[in-house]
Amino acid sequence: MGIKENRRQDRHKIGVHATIITTDATIPVYAVDISVNGLRVESSDPILPETVVAVALALNEETLLSGNVLWAIEKTRRGKPYYEIGIEIHAIILEEMEAIGFPKKAALVKEILSRLA
Repeated sequence: MGIKENRRQDRHKIGVHATIITTDATIPVYAVDISVNGLRVESSDPILPETVVAVALALNEETLLSGNVLWAIEKTRRGKPYYEIGIEIHAIILEEMEAIGFPKKAALVKEILSRLA
């Protein structure tokens, strides 16, 4: 079952390694949860809000999400800083399928979740 937290769409825990690609850097991250319109990741590097990003999820298939950073919060775990980053998803590409718009993105998020199960 998804995490609601006063959101428009349910968030689903995914717990997979990923890579964020910006025009300036390639950053390893950990994808914590996903919804049709958003992705939350944890990173050892900060990424500024409004940064345009591509996110490659470490799945057996090519899975790429594009969007922009909405927020970033610095936190501490075991005395070391890390960043929680919220990304607004504009498009999802899974293998040969591309989704832009809510209905198609919802179908691809379900497909991603089924492949993680």
